[in-house]
Amino acid sequence: MSATPALGPPINDTNEPYTQPIGAPPPSPPLTPKQAVNGTHPLENGNVSDEHTPVDRVSTPGPYPQPTAPSHPSIANAKLISNHLEAYPHHSAGRAINTLFPKPHPIIRLLKRFAVKHSVISGLSEKEEKHWQTEGTLLRKKAGWKLEGEEGDGTVISELFWKMYLSLMPTLQRDPLSGLVPPDLLGSTSTMPLTIISLIPDIMQHYHDVIIRARKEVFLATNYWQPSNSVNTISGSLRQLSDLVLKEKRERVVVKIIYDRGAWSQFLNAHAPVQTDGWSPLDIPTPDEIKGLHLEVVNYHRMLLGTFHAKFLIVDRKVALINSNNIQDRPNLELMSHLEGPIVDSFYEVALHSWWNKFNPPLPCMSTPYRPPTDKYGHPQYLFQHHNPYFDDIEILKAAKAARLLLRRQTKDLDLELETGRERFRDAVKKVVDQQRSALADWKPGEELEKRAQDAMEQLRDFRDRLGHSMGMPSRPGSRSNSRGPSRRASAMDTTLHPDPATQAATAQNAVINAPSEAPSSPTLAEHPKLKVVVPKDGPHVAFAPMDSQDAVTMSPVEATKSQPLLASDMVDSPAASSLRLALGEGTPVNEKGERLPVTAQTPDEMEKPARLTATRADSEMPPEGAGSKRMYKMAKMFNAAGVLSEAWATVDNDDELDNFKPHVVHKPHEPLPMAMVCRKPHGFPGHHDIRNPQNAAWLAGFRYAKKNCFVQTPTLNARPIVRAIIQACQRGVEVTLLLDLGFNDKGESIPFQGGTNEEVVERLYKQLRKVNKEQFLKVYWYTGKDQVRPLNAVKKQRNCHIKFAAYDDEVLIIGNGNQDSQSWFHSQEINIMVDSKQIITEMMETLLSNQNTMRYGLVDTDGIWRDKHGKTLEDYGATAKGAFRGLSAFMTFAKSI
Repeated sequence: MSATPALGPPINDTNEPYTQPIGAPPPSPPLTPKQAVNGTHPLENGNVSDEHTPVDRVSTPGPYPQPTAPSHPSIANAKLISNHLEAYPHHSAGRAINTLFPKPHPIIRLLKRFAVKHSVISGLSEKEEKHWQTEGTLLRKKAGWKLEGEEGDGTVISELFWKMYLSLMPTLQRDPLSGLVPPDLLGSTSTMPLTIISLIPDIMQHYHDVIIRARKEVFLATNYWQPSNSVNTISGSLRQLSDLVLKEKRERVVVKIIYDRGAWSQFLNAHAPVQTDGWSPLDIPTPDEIKGLHLEVVNYHRMLLGTFHAKFLIVDRKVALINSNNIQDRPNLELMSHLEGPIVDSFYEVALHSWWNKFNPPLPCMSTPYRPPTDKYGHPQYLFQHHNPYFDDIEILKAAKAARLLLRRQTKDLDLELETGRERFRDAVKKVVDQQRSALADWKPGEELEKRAQDAMEQLRDFRDRLGHSMGMPSRPGSRSNSRGPSRRASAMDTTLHPDPATQAATAQNAVINAPSEAPSSPTLAEHPKLKVVVPKDGPHVAFAPMDSQDAVTMSPVEATKSQPLLASDMVDSPAASSLRLALGEGTPVNEKGERLPVTAQTPDEMEKPARLTATRADSEMPPEGAGSKRMYKMAKMFNAAGVLSEAWATVDNDDELDNFKPHVVHKPHEPLPMAMVCRKPHGFPGHHDIRNPQNAAWLAGFRYAKKNCFVQTPTLNARPIVRAIIQACQRGVEVTLLLDLGFNDKGESIPFQGGTNEEVVERLYKQLRKVNKEQFLKVYWYTGKDQVRPLNAVKKQRNCHIKFAAYDDEVLIIGNGNQDSQSWFHSQEINIMVDSKQIITEMMETLLSNQNTMRYGLVDTDGIWRDKHGKTLEDYGATAKGAFRGLSAFMTFAKSI
């Protein structure tokens, strides 16, 4: 089956109603602009047909090859938790799991234990690979994939992705739910229209935008639920959603929240329900505050070490968000991806598995699997960019939409002016033609010839008289000798053209315009004004702009276009252009000789006003002493406002790199991407034995099968299997790049058998590689904030990075919840996705690296020690402890704090 272009349905940016569908039927009424503001999109409509023709629709590529809808075979007959609960709504999710996937006999599990572990660590044996290759056709059909050149429907997958996916299969033999999702939905497809790489407030804002558009249900999972601004954003979203439900008089929306905080009740039930009287201390809205919602809350932790570390959101079984951050305030750089496609059903199964308890009330979408939006012909049509209603409140898309609207209006005005000019020209030509026709109609040839003959005779007589006079001959009586008047009478065919007043005025003005002048000439009346409109480029991003100032003057792009045109000469090209109005000013700081001052010699007041620029910012606060220029101060303030333990001010140069912080990656339209769920269940028993799961198998397979490079960014890295995999990849000549946090969770990682701190691991890695002369294949960087020139220790909670990102050969990507430490490898419940897409990796990597200074300032030398350009180490700056026993010292500090 083929899909219509993935840009979205017909869209009308004017004030006319339009339809914005997202998922499955039944249909709902068209969305009005007023509803869009209030967040009441008709997201239940599965048909994107619209009678309106897109006014600003750009040309799009041809239909994408699509798998059958849904991409995998009909899940109605699949072995799924949701199908069981639909048939037996009085059962708990745990009972459904035990019924569908009973545990094998302990002896069988024991026998498979070592074989599966060997497959995960060392790769598939020749026998295993042959077996799974024979099963390959069925596996790909279930997931909606196909190999290059393979016949039939499906999304084409790469060789690397297929090898990594087959590496997951042995983990399912011992426990079909080792990856939390039933095997039938382990592989799937999805679109990824949006990624956010920014601080937590930007991600929480998108959570808000999605939650308030819920029609039936919301399922939110997080590790920390800590009273904070982030919690206030989510709680406010629930209150707003409740108000919308009551206002529209529709059925109450079912909301489930699950988090992890230790409680005594978890000894009896790891999935402990949280009663309503326990909501207020957590800043969760009480039932009286959200009468339009049915809310249930569960606190999940598997004793002792089985942490619920998952972080995701599912709304209406149509959209899933997967992110690295918890619901708390931290100065962390985080990552979130927005998914729409059949993979949402896989997330749904994970949510049911995690909840375990009986749903009261049941989830309304239990019986409605994901269905892609369709066009009027019933073909799948996924929504991207400004066509997607979940993105209506993203500033960069609002600005682009306003720019298109302005351009369209200006184009219409020009067209109208041109049409008016054409009409005037046609009228003038018609008038001249009519006059000529009238003249011809009155023309009498005989009379004209006789008149011309008389005139000729008269002229001849005059000539004779003048000639005779000049020769002394007397003139005839009545002659016109010596006359100073005309020498002849005017001919009837002679014509004198008298310009009309408008022509005289235009001629006079053109004479002035064309006169020599030092100033550039203005356009003539015949020219049309040259309009320049700033339209956002292809890298669709938006800068983080604080909005809590009382003096804020931030305008929406639509409001800005009403007051003045969005002209290139009036705006400064900056990522903040969508949220800050920057007007051209005057004045360049100079010395007494008139020479321009460098930035380093300017006073703080001068640095606020760079050459020819006067910025009207979101607030008018002056930078405190030592905070640098106002641009540096704004960047530092953005990080400091995100939950720092102590403030840190910018240390970078005041250059344009500060403007490259762009939180939103609005991905270009693409066909559904091959994806797989690579997760792990929680394991509470101490030890490093629980390695048999899809998450660990996928990570190791990426390092095993990569041929060119492996790129990993993670806050912590010390699990023994990943350390071993890095060394083996470097020994094969594969370039490995690690972006790690300095000092992140050093107290916890210093506990015996946890693997050690990041610094200790990096020193061990380089020591091992130097023995075989392969240290050049490993590049390690300490995370460095966008406004910093050297790494800051994470223990100070000033500039941290909490992103979990791994890319192999720039082709296969794994993102989600899991760190590369022993806790995530052996104990915590983690949710991750594996994506097969060079496009997505390229777009994400560009923003990931530009939103930090890690690659510029964070490189560690091959002896495992960071040095700046002056040769100073982090010890010299006091950013890290000294001595070989700093890990033991951190553990002693941790022990004292218990």
